[in-house]
Amino acid sequence: MEPSPMGYFGRLPVELRMMIWTDILTQRSTTILRTSSAIYDDIAGPLYETFQITLSPNYNDPWLTLQSTWTKLTWELQPRDGRRKRKKFWKLLYNRSKLIVDILAPQPKDPAQIILLWKKVHDLVTILNRAKYDRSHIVVRLKQHQGQDWQNGKTPVQNIKYPGDPHPNHLIVFLPLCRLIRVRKMEFHLISTDVDRFATHRGFIRYVNITRIFDNIDGMVTDIDFFFECKLDVLPGRTAAMLRLDRFANWFTTRDAETSPYQRQLLLTAWEYPNIVATHDPYLAAWVRSMELDDI
Repeated sequence: MEPSPMGYFGRLPVELRMMIWTDILTQRSTTILRTSSAIYDDIAGPLYETFQITLSPNYNDPWLTLQSTWTKLTWELQPRDGRRKRKKFWKLLYNRSKLIVDILAPQPKDPAQIILLWKKVHDLVTILNRAKYDRSHIVVRLKQHQGQDWQNGKTPVQNIKYPGDPHPNHLIVFLPLCRLIRVRKMEFHLISTDVDRFATHRGFIRYVNITRIFDNIDGMVTDIDFFFECKLDVLPGRTAAMLRLDRFANWFTTRDAETSPYQRQLLLTAWEYPNIVATHDPYLAAWVRSMELDDI
């Protein structure tokens, strides 16, 4: 037997070593990874093999949950967590990992849950696009949650009725993912107990296939984002109430009491996409036009 760089410990069967590493890591002690390159190599393969990210439509659930499927180590991210916490997600070895993203179905009786998922998917895309390493393999799974599916019968669920062409929930959570960069392989799956009759599956695959020829992803994303901002003011349900509270709590997030990033972004949308504003908020569009006339 060749000498092991880990001494007698390296002579143990790999199954026993993995049990020991799992026990150490599940105690949230990752310092073992820095003890030697041999130990790091022995652990890193299984540790980074598969990560699972869960996005829940429930307001009280974590903003984002990431779990190593081997060690069951779990990291949670909240919306107000700063750069220091997010850097842990940016530095993960995505180039060595398979990343499974589970998006749980929202409840139509609480319509703003789809807005919450919209925001979470946006944030996830931002995190992944800022990551140091390319993503080797991403699998997105739309899953049932608390008895709710992504469609009723053969009709895709649409929590919030969009003016014009239908915008079902599965399309809402898919569009931000079109902004992902540096991904080598990507898969989409709809998990349903009635997959043979899952009409959404065919429609979803159709959207996936035409992603590359979307004329203006940024415009489509901005349109839905502004549409949700307008609808949030009148939507019923607890999730809508909490999102309105969050919006006002974060209205001013700079030291300058006169500067509102939220308001600045809203006006930027009004000036860059006047047709979108005119569609969803004609009163704001009229106000912007009056400001432009005053400047002449």
